Amino acid sequence: MYLDFKGKSILCYDVETDSLNIDEAKIKWFGAYSYLDDQYYLIPWKHNEKDIRQIIARHKVLVGFNNKDYDNPIIKNNFNDENILDYKVILDLLEISAPKGGKEFGKFRKNKLVQMGYKLKNFTLKNIIEKLKLDDSGTKGDIDYTIFQKDEWTAEEIIEIKIYLKQDIELTRKLFQWFDEQFSPLKKFLPQKDQDNFLYLKSSLSVLAYNIICNKAGLPVEYGEKTPGSAKSYSGGHHIEAREEISRGNIIEVD
Repeated sequence: MYLDFKGKSILCYDVETDSLNIDEAKIKWFGAYSYLDDQYYLIPWKHNEKDIRQIIARHKVLVGFNNKDYDNPIIKNNFNDENILDYKVILDLLEISAPKGGKEFGKFRKNKLVQMGYKLKNFTLKNIIEKLKLDDSGTKGDIDYTIFQKDEWTAEEIIEIKIYLKQDIELTRKLFQWFDEQFSPLKKFLPQKDQDNFLYLKSSLSVLAYNIICNKAGLPVEYGEKTPGSAKSYSGGHHIEAREEISRGNIIEVD
């Protein structure tokens, strides 16, 4: 149990659907781990919509992987409720981890893993977990996704689905906890409200640094208005890679 989050209103969640098209996809299973309840929820959608809505409603912080672009719009569509996730703190671990894509694709991604020195060929949950060595038990399995085309399942199929769904939730939880551990030394420099809203995870490193500086200097956090065509480009600093991995002795560093 991750003690810092024990009893907190945080939910790691995932949905399994019958389609990858978010406009058409129907939820077949809902999976979650609640830090508030210290309990897993692995629930078929059919006949359990009210229970799933209540689980979501009771939690303030919702943590997922690619949930902003996939899970969340599907949840809104299936509940036919655009406001069901309003006033929630949404953490998307893919958005936090991965670099921006071309043009408008992934424009809100924070690229934190690359900035932390991790090189990945792709940013699937499985690949990230393997790169960070967070799954020494090898629990990330596979499943035949045609199983989610059904509305009824055998006892054996239900066991298979629950195992697969719980694995995804568990790995999402491990990645969330890993990120929190990496950035926890910085969160104490933020106001309590920003800590509670996980600003230290949601923000880019530049925005995080700006918020910390403003907080320590007692200044309001203010951003200038952007007007079309007003942006100017500046060359960055010249970066020199370290010539040696380890140096010992009387060392002077000049920046």
